[in-house]
Amino acid sequence: MPGKKWLGLLAIILFLLIAFPVEEHYRGKAALARTRAELIAKGEKLDVDQLVVRIPASSNGFTKFMDAFAGFTTLGISNQPPTLTTVSPGKAIVIWQRPGFLYNRKLNTNLWTNLEDWQRKNQEVFANLREALQANEYDSGVNYRQRSNLLLPHLARVKAVAQAFAAATLLDLHQHNPNEAL
Repeated sequence: MPGKKWLGLLAIILFLLIAFPVEEHYRGKAALARTRAELIAKGEKLDVDQLVVRIPASSNGFTKFMDAFAGFTTLGISNQPPTLTTVSPGKAIVIWQRPGFLYNRKLNTNLWTNLEDWQRKNQEVFANLREALQANEYDSGVNYRQRSNLLLPHLARVKAVAQAFAAATLLDLHQHNPNEAL
């Protein structure tokens, strides 16, 4: 008979291991439904489509930004200056104060002349980007309903522009034009 006791005890434990998650699942669904009903009664917006405000293209700064980016020529990776280089913990080299910087362990002394040429070529693009950034409203048209399948291809362009503004700022600082750097 001791084997039947163990078998009965095992059956009870197995039942509890299955019953507990099932009970928690249905209890959680009921609690979520109650909470959603309370929030909706208070006037909360719980649907993504209700939260996203679409902006007309005429006042959308993002559309202007992407249009301005179309004429942009990127800076080659060997010409992209680092904003600063760490030497040791708590110590750094401020690049804009130097005549050049290391790239692949070689001193790149053409940095500032390359940057000047690049900035001159993109002068109109920079002006258009600055104008687009003055807009008060931005809508990238992201479909938030896609959740984990959401594609964000525009982020690469935004990053490229941020790096370009950083390089242009470093050049302005190197040329002792702090007002232009802002």
